[in-house]
This record gives sequence, structure tokens and C-alpha cells, in this order.
Amino acid sequence: MTTQLSFNTRRTDNRGLYFLSALVIFVNPLIEAPKNIAMALLLLWVIVQAVMNKKERQWSGWDLFFALYMLSYLVGLPFSAYHTDVRSLTDVARYMLFGWVIYRASFSEKQKIGLVFWAALGTFVGLIYGAWEHFYLGSERYWTLNSVGHVNHAAIYNAIICGMALTVLFSYWSTLSVGKRLMWIAMLALSLVYVAFGESRATFGAVLVVVLVLGVGFARKNKKFLLLPAVFIAGLIAVAILGNARIVEKQEQNASDNNVLSYRDVIWSSAFDVFKQHPLFGVGKENFEKIDINKWPDKPQFTHVSHAHNIFINVLAENGTWGAFWVFSLFGAMGVTLMRYIPKKNALPVSWLSWGAACSALVVTLVVGLVNTTFHHEHANLSVLCFALWLSQYRYDRQRFI
Repeated sequence: MTTQLSFNTRRTDNRGLYFLSALVIFVNPLIEAPKNIAMALLLLWVIVQAVMNKKERQWSGWDLFFALYMLSYLVGLPFSAYHTDVRSLTDVARYMLFGWVIYRASFSEKQKIGLVFWAALGTFVGLIYGAWEHFYLGSERYWTLNSVGHVNHAAIYNAIICGMALTVLFSYWSTLSVGKRLMWIAMLALSLVYVAFGESRATFGAVLVVVLVLGVGFARKNKKFLLLPAVFIAGLIAVAILGNARIVEKQEQNASDNNVLSYRDVIWSSAFDVFKQHPLFGVGKENFEKIDINKWPDKPQFTHVSHAHNIFINVLAENGTWGAFWVFSLFGAMGVTLMRYIPKKNALPVSWLSWGAACSALVVTLVVGLVNTTFHHEHANLSVLCFALWLSQYRYDRQRFI
């Protein structure tokens, strides 16, 4: 038996691993306890398989990076400005281990499409359930995904799903049956409705950027894809404006109040001052709430918040330059591979699927990350799934060891 990382065309019997991975990503936006149980079972399965098949393990540069990324947080833990509970690293360990497992799993094309499907279906089910609770029962103040939480974070999750679903349609349209086309269009449409009529202005903009990037990328496959972004973007903006979407109202209201950034500039200024005081290791993971927000020009609106509403400033403030090096190295390396190894015109559909999904996750993470704290918890799990699918696929296509 061999693994995909040896670039052998034979596949291992990984049906158990696929089932648990699909279960994890399906329940990821739905229910907290089953998600954690499924993740624990997945890691237990991997450990058992690793012990039973010691001779099969082969390492690459990305394996080393996954390991060092997690270890970097442990290294920085005792040097943070404030006491940092080791349990605060659970989220980092969870999403990086999940990505590492997907990267090494040697999934087939059918299984990779399946993982994207279960991710989209879980979101579809979650949105329907959230709409039921908010619009019909009135038990929830906002329409959101149950396990993801705040509407801005649910919007981030949906934006990535939009890109993944659109990529499936771009990659497999000619081979999908009418029923499957309608199914994927329905899942894409519901996520788009959530983004267009939700609370997050940044996420709406990020989806437009995702569509543009995918259109330009897939133009290498067929020039007709260059026309789709213009039509898609114009249509989405028109629907938001004509439908009097919440993001339009919110932008108009904030502009009239001279508060377009919703006080984020005050948070960023206060956080950056703290970073300058503790530049190497920051205040510690999940210790942002200990930062005093004190840059108000007049009466303070609040004194503490849980995160910076900006992934770049949040990482610098909590983890310093040491933590920022690892986080931004991941994003930078992903960006380089996506640009350098973009699939060729006649590449396999699964190569285009993996590329498009990773592009979507990276664009949403970075664009929305300018005004919100991305890449943590549920949307980090989803992002590393996309990253890992791409990394395993481009290495397999290119026969590369890095």
C-alpha cells in the first residue's frame, strides 16, 4: 500500500477516513457537540491507522509546515504579555490537524467532490434551519448558522461556500445531470441570498472578488468564463440594491453617522499601540479582550472587545511578529501556489475544483479579513479543507515534493 504523497496511482482503502471527514465538514456549521465528537473520532482513526501502517508514512515540506505551525503557538505561549491558557490553542490544533489529515488522505476525485458537496449541503441545511428559527419561530434575533454564531461569521462561511459551489459548476457543468445542476444551483443560490441580504458589507464585496478571480482563472480553460463575472456581479449588485438589502441600509446609515467602519478604526489604533509594546509575542492567543480600547476622540462607546475585526491586526496584537510569521506564511504560500500552478486548459476537472475552492477560501479570508477577524473556528475548518484539497492535488498533478 502507498499514499498519494508517493505519487503512485494506486489508492488506499480510505473509506472510513472519508466518511469521518465528510461527517466533520457536514456538521461543522450545524451543531457544536457532534462536530467535536466527529473531529475527535477522525483524529483517533488517523492515529490508529498511523500505528498500524508505520512503513507507509512519507513526509513532505508541507507536512513539516503543518507540524511547525501548531508547534509555533506552543513555543510562543510562555512569552506572551498576559497569561495564556493552553486550551486557547485548541482551535488552532483542530483546524490544522483537520487540514493535515485531508492533505495526506489520498482521496480520489469522487471523494474530493463528495467533501465539497457535504460542506455545501451542511450549509444549506443550516441556513434553512436558521431561517426557520428566525423568520417563522422568532426564537432567534438573526438569521445565522447555528454552530457558526454571529451573522458576520456566518456570512464569511457562506461566502466561501459560494465560491466552492460556483467552482463545482464551472468545473463539472458538462458532466452533471440536470438534477445535479439544479441541486448545486439551489445550494449556491441560498448562500448568495444570505450574503446579499445579510449584515456583512465586507463579505458581499468579497464574493464579488471571488467571482472575478474565478472568472479570470477559468478563462484559461475557456474564454467564455470572462463574461460570467460581469453578468454575475452586475446581477448580484442589482438584486441587493433593488431588494433594499440590509447591507445597503447599513452602509447608508453608517455613512450618515460618519461611522463607516463601525468604530473599527478606534479598535485598530488601540490594538496597534499594544502591539508596539509587545512586538515579538503579543498579548497571547484569545487575550485580545484584555486590551484597553482607549483611542476614543470623545465619549467611549466600549472599552474591551473580543477581537480586532481585522485578521492582520488581530494576529499581530495576540501573537506578535512570531505568530504573524506563521499565519501569513501560510497565506503567502497558498497564494504563490495558486498563481504559479494554476491548472492548464485541459487539466482534470478535479484540479480546477481544488484550485477554485482554495482561491475562494483565500480571497474571502484576506478580503473580509481587512475588516473582520477571519480564519478561526468553523470558517478556518472550511478554509483548511479547501487549502488541503488544493495542496494534495497540485502536488499530485505536478509530482512535486514541496
